[in-house]
Amino acid sequence: TPKKELPVHEVEETSTVTLTIEKRQATKQEDVVLLKDGEELKPSDHVKVTPTSPTTTEIQIIKVKPEDEGDYTVEVEGVEQPLVRLKVHPKPVIRQEIQLPKVQFNEKETLTIVCQFDGTPEEPFTFL
Repeated sequence: TPKKELPVHEVEETSTVTLTIEKRQATKQEDVVLLKDGEELKPSDHVKVTPTSPTTTEIQIIKVKPEDEGDYTVEVEGVEQPLVRLKVHPKPVIRQEIQLPKVQFNEKETLTIVCQFDGTPEEPFTFL
């Protein structure tokens, strides 16, 4: 089959992508197969496949990661249809250098470090 050009969909890492598939009413849900780069992609907590009506099925990719990039197609009753070429922009890593009030501390002395953030962090924070 000739490769059709896929519409490019660019998203930021951690956003959710929703795709809708149209199918005939007679088509059973198990006859709808999602493919990524030609490989079958099984539904999971990360990729949810939900029938929304007798003729439409919704695919959600939850909190996309850079490794979700690729060409998504769907096979309905053995016929492959193009969906989307997903491009994922990684979120910038936020680094914050902390200036300490002094460099040497006595044992058992308490040092309080206050962190303020503009947004809700998606990832746990690590002190390096």
